[in-house]
Amino acid sequence: MMRRRTLEADAGHHGKARIEMREQVEFGPTPVDEDCAQLGSDDYEARARKETHAYLQQLWRMLERDMNVTPETCPKSFRLAARSLAHDFGNYFEVAAIFDDEDEAAIDLALHLEGNLPLVWDDEAKRDLGISACP
Repeated sequence: MMRRRTLEADAGHHGKARIEMREQVEFGPTPVDEDCAQLGSDDYEARARKETHAYLQQLWRMLERDMNVTPETCPKSFRLAARSLAHDFGNYFEVAAIFDDEDEAAIDLALHLEGNLPLVWDDEAKRDLGISACP
């Protein structure tokens, strides 16, 4: 889901400045069919941080495989981020693409990920998470 954010900021003696913030697409904390840390559990924050980091890295591997794009070669207006967001029961974590909605290459990357989210952890993510690669 894409969201546009606009921020009014104090521009000092010049008055208010309108700053367009970037578009974002949220991908959740883990691949679609994988279990994730449950907010409120004793080890939630440590596990959620580890999962979102592994997921973020898996999405970069996907972009490299599918579109020949790495963090070093992607448009400057595109990034993947593991984010902490406030909730009534505490902060929860998820991965999102944050990008300039006027940069077609950045939009293409975000939409490619949104339309092709992995269902399960890849082998490298399983290794990072200490999950057996065998079913």
